[in-house]
Formats: sequence, structure tokens, C-alpha cells
Amino acid sequence: MNAAFAQGLPEWFNALMYSPWLYAAAAGVFFVVFVCGLAALLVGRKKKTPVSASAGSKADVVSECCTLLSGQAKINGQARIILLAAGSLRDLPVTVSVNVAVRLANSHQCLLIDLDTKRDAVAHVFEVHGTDASALPVKTPVKNLSVWPAHCVSTLSPAKWEQMLAEARRTYDIVLFNAPYLNRLEQSEQIVRCTDAAVVFSADTPSAQSLCRLLSAGSCRVHKMRS
Repeated sequence: MNAAFAQGLPEWFNALMYSPWLYAAAAGVFFVVFVCGLAALLVGRKKKTPVSASAGSKADVVSECCTLLSGQAKINGQARIILLAAGSLRDLPVTVSVNVAVRLANSHQCLLIDLDTKRDAVAHVFEVHGTDASALPVKTPVKNLSVWPAHCVSTLSPAKWEQMLAEARRTYDIVLFNAPYLNRLEQSEQIVRCTDAAVVFSADTPSAQSLCRLLSAGSCRVHKMRS
């Protein structure tokens, strides 16, 4: 029986090789694999699209903000203090504040003061985690740009804060506050009082209105931007 099977195998194999059904099945498998691969590629592109779009929109926000602030020159030898404010990190990621500061430093002596005490984000960006408050201001690799990391700011007494801020007004052309959680800061009213102008970053109207109400307590000019 085994010998008969072995003798019949070549004939069976040859018949299979020349059978149109074999080629039809192979074509069907290839078509299914091709369609699945194409679908996976399209899904992957759809998932990546929001990332690139978001990156583009953040660049637009930075450019628009710099345009708004380009005319904020010194008045009577005193730098203007600009508050970059939001109600959440989603509306004002540290990359926006840092890039605004870097752009402005191209033509101004700029100081970026980080009020994000939750994350100390500016310290992470410029790798100045262990800096002591006595070393303020901290110079960065970017020409004309210095920073006050949040972990240093949080150790300053109210009197020391006022003294150093007054000195910063005389030293720099523009001073920026990074405040992504402005309405949750204990010192929010104190911050608003020493601010000359504010840029509100908000993706929704209620959040912007809440921040504007807080800022209305001071005398600063408010610019609203959608982030």
C-alpha cells in the first residue's frame, strides 16, 4: 500500500502544480495579505496625523505669542513683566513658554521665571535641577536667556521675591512668568499685581473667562489665545 502511494505521489503532485485552483488560492491569499497590510498602513498614518498637527499648531501659537510681545519694550528703564497663563498644562505646556522665551532672546535680554512648582519643568528643560536660590538668575546655553527654576522660586520669601523682581526689571528687557496652573497658585493674586500684561492660553471659553476674571483684579493688559 505504501509503495502504491509512493508511486502515485508524483502524479498527484504534478496534477496539483498544474491545477488552476492552486494559483487561484495563492492569488487569493496574496490579495488578503495585501489588503490587510494596506489597512494597517492607513490606520498607522491616521494615528500619527494628530501628533504632527499638534506640533504645527504649537509652533503657530509660539509665533503668534512672540508677535504680540515683540513691542513690549522697557518703559523708563523698567522691563515689562509678561504672564503666560493657563488653567492646565494641556493648554500651556512648558515647550511653549520656553520657545517663546528663546525667540524673544534673539533680540532682548530675557528672563523666564517658572511658577510651575508641581513639575519644576523649566529646570528639567535646561538641566538645572540642583540649583540653589542664591545662584539666581541661572544662565542658560541660549544667548540672552536666563531662568529662575520653580524649585528656587518656591523658597523665596515675599520680601526677597519683591526685591529680586525689582532688580530683574532693571536688568532685563523682558520678564516672563510661566504659570500653567495660575488659578490654583496660592500666590496668584500677588503674581497678578506685579504683572504688566498677560497672555491667556485656553482651549475652551469657560477656562479663559475664569482666568480673565482673576487677571481683572490687576491692571495688566490681557491677550487671549486659543491653544
